[in-house]
Amino acid sequence: MYRQGIKLLAIIGCLFVSAGVYAGGHKSSETTSLIQNGRSTKGIANPERGFRFEIKIGHEEKDVKLSYRDNWPFPKYKNQGVVISQAYCYLKNYWDREIAQSKLDALQADFDRARKEGVKFVLRFAYDDEYQQKNSPTLERILSHIEQLTPIVRKNIDVIYVLQIGWIGMWGEFHNDGQGLDKDPKAVAAVVDATLKMLPENRSTMMRCMRYRDTAEKEFGTDLHDLTRVGFFNDGTLASYTDGGTFPTTADDGDVEFDKVTRESEVFPVEGELFWSYACDPCRSNAIDALARFIKHHYTTFSLVHGNSELDMKEPNTIDAWKATPLTAEMMKAYKLPCDENYFASNKSVNAYEYIRDHFGYRLEVTHSEGTFENRQFHGKAVIRNVGFAHPINPRPVYLVLYNKKGVVYEYKTNIDARSFYPWKEVEVPLDGLLPADAPKGKFKAALWLPDMSETIKYRPEYAITIAEGTGYEIVGGRVLNTLK
Repeated sequence: MYRQGIKLLAIIGCLFVSAGVYAGGHKSSETTSLIQNGRSTKGIANPERGFRFEIKIGHEEKDVKLSYRDNWPFPKYKNQGVVISQAYCYLKNYWDREIAQSKLDALQADFDRARKEGVKFVLRFAYDDEYQQKNSPTLERILSHIEQLTPIVRKNIDVIYVLQIGWIGMWGEFHNDGQGLDKDPKAVAAVVDATLKMLPENRSTMMRCMRYRDTAEKEFGTDLHDLTRVGFFNDGTLASYTDGGTFPTTADDGDVEFDKVTRESEVFPVEGELFWSYACDPCRSNAIDALARFIKHHYTTFSLVHGNSELDMKEPNTIDAWKATPLTAEMMKAYKLPCDENYFASNKSVNAYEYIRDHFGYRLEVTHSEGTFENRQFHGKAVIRNVGFAHPINPRPVYLVLYNKKGVVYEYKTNIDARSFYPWKEVEVPLDGLLPADAPKGKFKAALWLPDMSETIKYRPEYAITIAEGTGYEIVGGRVLNTLK
């Protein structure tokens, strides 16, 4: 039935070618009360997940004329929850020299703009964007650029969701490299190692194909600990039966590399894109096949640009077909796909695009919460379930917050990291908080707060997680407080 259903929808697709106490209270003049139910047809703008754009950053005045993809269309797609973008920084003018300060300044300006707009980047550095590129860097030049760029990457890690391992070959995808570095195992391993060292030890990266990570693993020998931080980006998702050459044999169970992603992707980050409309097979990338793949390989982010008539080649294509494909809980069960029944109960009319949009990465629900408040001591628990495709990738603390209607707030950091919220698992979060002796009398509310780990944006609500079901929320002093019932 599963394959028959996929074939039917393929035809449809083709038609559409431990707790710590915060020292003292904080009174904020900013207290905004909102209603959150996660049931709107609008996407929740949660950080480090979801559909993403594709832009170029770090432009200097001498760079070539900008294309439409150099725009930042976040405001237009705010109601779709798009708060992340693939960000290419091309270094083609520096293939044989040190990167100029003007280029670094332009790159910093775009990091600053991202922070101002409340968005993050899937960052990739590359040199070549044309076949038969005449000027490609040597390995030594790439390694020197990585060293030169490390300070700016570290400085702006707060607005970098993932730094991909690019550098080599067309678009940084490790093929058709002008120097042949993609076919040199030692060069591949050296670039992987250098990119990992650019990042803090608790941050991850991605590679274009699993075979390149295997190449690095063979070169590293027994020193494998860092390779667990290397995820996968699939820039040929569902483009053909090998995902446009991403996998050696077929993009299906039985291919060694495909099965490796299936086994390991629950831990490392996975992201991807379709081919452009003119090169994408809409029958292969129909809505149910796409949904099954996103679940199987735990996709966190995905391009909204490719195969989308609004942002790609203007004619209806793959993503347009997803929008025209109805989806129900019964269909999900028939295809033996894990089903977020609360989502369907709250949305009477859902299409595949909406469901995919709302379940990339994580989607958190509070399934149960309880607590007692006696003698200024709060003691309780909340049970969180993740019904998204993947778990939160980067470290993220979970806080209990006690607050009142006047904006007095007390924070209590729990011993839970949001990375433990794996798909379809329930995690019990212990909640303990003691109000200080000078706390004002009166009623306090209890809430969960999941801010960004970076102090620079910790109190920016755009960078905190909003829980989709089981809570309401309020924004108090820059905190998204998921109020427990």
